[in-house]
Amino acid sequence: MSGDDADFAAYLAARWPFLVRSLVLIGCPRHEAEDVVQTGLARCYSAWDRVRKADDMDAYVYRTVLNCWHRSRRRRWWGERPTAAAPETVPAEDVTDLHLRLRRTTESEPP
Repeated sequence: MSGDDADFAAYLAARWPFLVRSLVLIGCPRHEAEDVVQTGLARCYSAWDRVRKADDMDAYVYRTVLNCWHRSRRRRWWGERPTAAAPETVPAEDVTDLHLRLRRTTESEPP
């Protein structure tokens, strides 16, 4: 293991619980917090020289992890859009009508 790898491994072991706990305290489920911290630390590892040269290394890493959390929340928010009046069931005639329209569309297209 190189010096940088050993340095990063020591930092990771020392700061992992704090980073996960911080995300849990702001409302992130524990399993998701661990994934986000892992992603953030992977980004920090790829730029470890720059992270070590930062004035406050902990603040740099914490900010990177928070940015990863914000990105994951933004991605999930756009993917989950509830409708105001979603029907409990779809009437059978709607399904039949949709099926017939799809069949006509696919039959009219050349192979």
